[in-house]
Amino acid sequence: MPRFEFKQSRRHLTSYAGISLVGQCFEMADISSWLDGHLPTSGHIKTSDIVKSMTALLTLGKHDFDAIEPFRKDRFFHEALKISKVPSPEWLRQKLDKLGQEDSKGNSLRDYTHELSTHLIERSKAPITAHNGYVRLDFDTFIMNNSGTKKEEVSRTYQGVDGYTPIAAYLGSGRTQKLAEETS
Repeated sequence: MPRFEFKQSRRHLTSYAGISLVGQCFEMADISSWLDGHLPTSGHIKTSDIVKSMTALLTLGKHDFDAIEPFRKDRFFHEALKISKVPSPEWLRQKLDKLGQEDSKGNSLRDYTHELSTHLIERSKAPITAHNGYVRLDFDTFIMNNSGTKKEEVSRTYQGVDGYTPIAAYLGSGRTQKLAEETS
């Protein structure tokens, strides 16, 4: 997979350049071979392409299947996510509905995505440290102020501004061990 290098440029800018980082996580977790090996490809589009497309939409804050349409012929979207074919909105919905059902082994896409999350953490060699057998998980919301913009799905946040309130989570860190040593 090509690595994307970020640098300042006066060329065409895209509002979804961060999707390249999502693509690198897909590559690190080896999602294509893993998912396509467990959930058979049906029709003319791979299971991994379906999952990557929907995950990318959710990453961009788009939850509607129709939101995939502008990306079907977008070269950057294809390259950043290593997608051979972006599905139509109808195909995306139908395939995700089918993937949500249990297969002959009693597994659904959800079972495999839980394993993929663990696989990504292991392969990324993320510095996760435990203290007394526990790993700290901190999560909180933060405000993304979009007042005065015309973005879709912007609504009033609890801080009284128009925007989004995403949730961020931090799983363990080297700081956990350091804090444990300082307090003992």
